[in-house]
Amino acid sequence: MKRRAALPRYVPVDDLRECPPGHRFDLYCKLWDENWSLERDEKKAALKDCCGRLSKAARELAAALRERQHLSLGSLPAALEIPARSTGPFVTGLGLEHPTEIGFAFLAPYGLPYLPGSSVKGVVRRAMEERILEGAEQGPDIAALWWLFGLDAVNGLLAGIEPDTADELFRLANSGPGLVALAGSLGFGSNAEGSPGTRLVQALKCPRRRAQLRLRGCLSFFDVFPSLRGERLEVDILTPHYTHYYQDAHPPHDAGQLNPLPFLVIGPGAEFKFYLSCDSGRLPEYLRERWRDWMVQAFEHAFNWLGFGAKGALGYGQMRLDRAALDELDQARAERERKARRQDEVSLLPGDAAWLQLRADEGCFADNNRLLGTLKPWLEEREALSPEAKTFLRDRVERTWPGILANPDAVRGKKKKPKFSASPVALAKRLLSLGVPPP
Repeated sequence: MKRRAALPRYVPVDDLRECPPGHRFDLYCKLWDENWSLERDEKKAALKDCCGRLSKAARELAAALRERQHLSLGSLPAALEIPARSTGPFVTGLGLEHPTEIGFAFLAPYGLPYLPGSSVKGVVRRAMEERILEGAEQGPDIAALWWLFGLDAVNGLLAGIEPDTADELFRLANSGPGLVALAGSLGFGSNAEGSPGTRLVQALKCPRRRAQLRLRGCLSFFDVFPSLRGERLEVDILTPHYTHYYQDAHPPHDAGQLNPLPFLVIGPGAEFKFYLSCDSGRLPEYLRERWRDWMVQAFEHAFNWLGFGAKGALGYGQMRLDRAALDELDQARAERERKARRQDEVSLLPGDAAWLQLRADEGCFADNNRLLGTLKPWLEEREALSPEAKTFLRDRVERTWPGILANPDAVRGKKKKPKFSASPVALAKRLLSLGVPPP
């Protein structure tokens, strides 16, 4: 029997190859027969219709979204990119309503699979909490956790805290180097009752006072748009064994009827790029240089032990950090920071001297040909030079052609041949005309 989507007959949905997978799944899923009834056996076939290869438009849209995130990250003063690859199937949004009984998260209106940034934040926060409680060597303290992810009595370690773990938790908090700064941000000043850190810990021990404390974290997490292996989704199967117990109120036993439920997944081998930014200006000094390393460690812990998305306990959402790509990103970031620092340094120089310093950093004066090719057209436009530029040019030219500024027309040998070739001589005479002094 031919299946159809729940749409008016005048809406053409015969060819869905150009639709993104989210539209095929949420809007145009062909599940229904002529009587608008749903056959359980038809669910898997309908889901396979949603798993066709992404159209060119959908692939370009997904690439554009990822590129937009990457460019946005580059414009932020403090940001981090974590590249990873899934080692198991990935699924998210299972609780969303859908006629197949199991949903999947697609970002509207694009119809592309995604992992919300809020979900990423929750998993990474939990990973960092576990590292703190495990006493990880050279790891973060609880104050760092609250600075980065925020302080909220109903979330994280403080939610439903048990009495037997409270003392250890507050001991860890009181030993953290960032606690005093955190207490100051929450309005705890020094007085006769004790130091700001001690007063903050006492407030955290009281549920009523703890509920009044709020601090926004410095981290912001972007949504994640995975790059699918083979540019397509896949179908997996759940087989609940205890429907008679959970839904029909019968006593539990091991002879229950299996209930296969197909659902969409992202197959292993998908590429994930996690982007996050940090309002580092609010952080204490000891955190500004260490938060990136601690976040990488937290992501690794999450990849190895927690997983992202749904059904992490069953092996879904397991990933592996792409260490080689991360090292390349770190090198690129270090180079950008070096260039920014250099830009700040030369910004104090006059414009012509700053230009010369930056060209030297780029290797434009590394050999004779590049030096001549860079300086000749630039000097033609100069009518005057700053003292700093004159000093730079004198030292650079004399280092390359010793003695040329003192006597550009110098000769050598019995035949009185010119000591320097024509191009360096022309350059030296131009520099002398602009007031560059001989050494």
